[in-house]
Amino acid sequence: MDETLGNERAPLENGQECGYGPYYRRSSSLRSLNAISSSSLTSILVRKVRVKQGTLRYRRNDENKCVDVSKDYENYFNATVLEKVNTERRGPEIYPIEEEFYPALYRLLAARRNWGPTFQFRGRSTFMLGVMEWTKRVLTRFEEPLQQAGIFGAVGVSQFPYHFDANVWRAFCELWGPLTNTLHHGAGEVGISLYDLERVGGLPILGDIYEEFLPQNKDLVGHNKYPATVVELLRIHAELCEFHKAKHIYYDLWLDHFYREYLVYFAYGEQTDSGKEKADTKNRSPPRISRQKRMADLSITAEGELAAFLAFWLSRFVLRHDKEVIRPETFVMAALMASGQRVSLAPTVLGYIYHGLGDAASNPDYPGKANTIFPIHYVIGWLAELFPCLYRRRPDSDCPDDFPTLVCYAGLLGSKLSLPQARHIFRDGRYLSLRASSYREDSRNGRDVIDMGLPEEDSKFFLSIRSAVLPSSSTAKAHNGSCTSPC
Repeated sequence: MDETLGNERAPLENGQECGYGPYYRRSSSLRSLNAISSSSLTSILVRKVRVKQGTLRYRRNDENKCVDVSKDYENYFNATVLEKVNTERRGPEIYPIEEEFYPALYRLLAARRNWGPTFQFRGRSTFMLGVMEWTKRVLTRFEEPLQQAGIFGAVGVSQFPYHFDANVWRAFCELWGPLTNTLHHGAGEVGISLYDLERVGGLPILGDIYEEFLPQNKDLVGHNKYPATVVELLRIHAELCEFHKAKHIYYDLWLDHFYREYLVYFAYGEQTDSGKEKADTKNRSPPRISRQKRMADLSITAEGELAAFLAFWLSRFVLRHDKEVIRPETFVMAALMASGQRVSLAPTVLGYIYHGLGDAASNPDYPGKANTIFPIHYVIGWLAELFPCLYRRRPDSDCPDDFPTLVCYAGLLGSKLSLPQARHIFRDGRYLSLRASSYREDSRNGRDVIDMGLPEEDSKFFLSIRSAVLPSSSTAKAHNGSCTSPC
């Protein structure tokens, strides 16, 4: 992000800074930056070709011709394709295999090390007082804009906790390749795709690019460059910081400010042996999310309330960071989605997952010491679909139809396995259930692709199976990750 824009407090109606609250670091949207890439940095060889227009047909029984281009038309269109690379001749010399290619297990064996005494992976959704109540109210009151933004189901699954077994996670991370971003299992390799994130987590693939930034006050006030709810959230955030004498607003304070009704849920799903996620219900009359004093004023528009929830959802569930605070840099994207605009969340989340798993797999000491943080719950849902023996799955009849498959594992404990048992499951191809997200039956008919006018479902699938670089830009980190085929 560009840090040359300086720091400003929240704006008043005339665009001037208010006299209270913290100073917010201002930054520009990536769309306003002109980047010039050097040819020496190109890692993927591409070439321009002329392709005949025609019809794509899905051939499920022929792996060599799973997509067949008919030749019924004489016209051509220009396309960019990947260049074929022949590694059979002098392959190891031209493309030497570096140590980062191997999964974490290679480094553990080479260094004669184990996982060590620590095991730190953060970012998994756990039970929190008030989240289920606020989420249910938002789903009821704002169904239309959430459906328009394509995140109704993605928001619905965020209210639940998700569990994982430490030994299963260790065995999984041992076989994760940080260079290829794939799991090296007993039958080959498999990677998390954009299509997986949509099917498992309900995250949109198409839409405006997701990015976290906070424009200057002069760009926020006086014109329609950004939604008015951005200023609304910024002022409330500044007022809460002033009221609580704090520089940041933690999840519970933000939640306690916007949800003021009685609490109903004090636990959800199966509990771990330690019971750490059980809520303390003692001395709560009436029940409160936070014991701190509450700011009285709750003046906010309906769209502003939805944007406030989506900022909470982005900060806590979708792109969680090390500090459990509301990130003001999410306000722009939250406001856009609150207005019904679709934002492409899946590429950023997938890049974030790749970065977190890569940090753990390539840690020079012990993978458990990486202390990485990323939305683990999406990986839990993907693993559960790929290896059904790891989790019990609720029947589809017990789950809402408009929620993604992650809801089938909400609150359920994973299989309690020893480390040797978990390793055996990942290394024996018989336990693998391919494919966790296959091309849907109703999309296997011929599709006319003249002028590349693909239906949305087909566009998402073909976008997901091509190799690409995923931009993952957020307040704390900005990084790229390679996207592999979902097959």
